[in-house]
Amino acid sequence: MVKQASVAESHDRHETQLQALECVSDCGEMSCTQDCLAPPAGTVEVVRTELTASGTVDDYDDAKKLKIAEAFAAEVDGVDADDVGVTVVAASVKIIVDVPVPASAKASDIAAALAPKFATAEAASTFLADANVAVVSVDAPPTVTLIVASPPPPVLQDLPTLPAAGLAIGILVVIIVVPVICCVVSISVLIFCLVRSSKKKKAADQGGGAVGAASTDSGVAMPQKGEGAAPNPPGGGAPPKAESQDAVRV
Repeated sequence: MVKQASVAESHDRHETQLQALECVSDCGEMSCTQDCLAPPAGTVEVVRTELTASGTVDDYDDAKKLKIAEAFAAEVDGVDADDVGVTVVAASVKIIVDVPVPASAKASDIAAALAPKFATAEAASTFLADANVAVVSVDAPPTVTLIVASPPPPVLQDLPTLPAAGLAIGILVVIIVVPVICCVVSISVLIFCLVRSSKKKKAADQGGGAVGAASTDSGVAMPQKGEGAAPNPPGGGAPPKAESQDAVRV
């Protein structure tokens, strides 16, 4: 099984090499391999044209760059002016234009279609007449090349949001519940203080009554005259019982 897998891998590599050689032999340019083989990851295939034009870098504002991009985009189906990259650098003025290759087209076909437009500086100036560009020289005719793809802008994750109705209900609940809780807490504290104060007052009253009762119990009650109560006999004995008036007289 391992040997069969190795043979299959060698066959695939051989087929890929044959395709690349056939592509190069068909058009005779190394750039043709880009139509046969997929570009490496992280790169994008473009047709680049480099020109030297008169003027200064300051003469090429965004509006003028857009005109240049529109001229190139008009020659390639499926490409918008916003997709065309126009770079202007100092060297008199060096203009670098990168036209992206749509998935439905071949880079070599686009380069071949643009090539006559830049056969000479005069032809290039005519092609860019709407952008008011006077081309001094064509430094590099339309050529298939690979550039590093720009990373996509970071995507911000949407934070979960409550529906408007749910948010309104939540605010209403907070407005109602918070005051109610505050009132309940205040009433509970007030009742607690009143009960505690009442208990203290009751305990104080009970303590005063007990002291008065103890003072009364410690005093000696003297019988009043005429009540028939006999004085206590010496020695602390019980007083003699009074004779009944109804007793039989002897």
